[in-house]
Amino acid sequence: MGLLAAGVRLLSAYVGAARAVLGQLRVDAKTNEHKAALRLLGVLPLAGKVVTGDAVFTHRDVAAAIRQAGADYVLVVKDNQPELKAPIEQALHGGQDFSPHQRRRKAEAEEEARSTDKGHGRREYRRLCGTTLLRGYLDWPDAARVFEPERVRVPPGETEVEVVHGVTSLRRGRADAAALLGLVRGHWGIENGLHDVGDETLGRTAAGCAGGTGRGCWRRCARRRCTWWGR
Repeated sequence: MGLLAAGVRLLSAYVGAARAVLGQLRVDAKTNEHKAALRLLGVLPLAGKVVTGDAVFTHRDVAAAIRQAGADYVLVVKDNQPELKAPIEQALHGGQDFSPHQRRRKAEAEEEARSTDKGHGRREYRRLCGTTLLRGYLDWPDAARVFEPERVRVPPGETEVEVVHGVTSLRRGRADAAALLGLVRGHWGIENGLHDVGDETLGRTAAGCAGGTGRGCWRRCARRRCTWWGR
């Protein structure tokens, strides 16, 4: 990986277990990460893989491209997709006016997983609640489930809480709530792990990805900032 001048951004495809670059595109001023991702998706062997992504990549055509390649997606949903975020929040937290039958159906569709980690003088609690209630109703390519992961970090000092939303094409038969939480945890963990690996590309900030065998990892780099896409 060559040296980058200040302000140059790269979109790279990684295999996490091997920490190997599968492909890399420069994101110049005439394009953006979204368009570059579509180009890179078109040349990668994704069949049977799971691609996870930050909200900047949560677009219909990206989700469709992943599915057309024979892969599944796990995508974060934030305020940049209000028409997607609103029904997810309603499905997970609405239902106060539901009939008893509707409440039973909602309960049957719901799932939850939790995990806890301790180390380096702090504790981290994770919780994921999800539902299949929107399957067949959500206007999104092959959406099987929606979910809301929450992370609570209790370091020495102020407690930090992070809550996001997400959508996935993974059905429960392939990944239950605990497995889905593991994918989200990997999403968070890779970003944290970037600070521990020397990065020859930027020459400043660490940029590496950890993940399971055969899972691709994407990242977006600009100066000292690195976010990742995929695992």
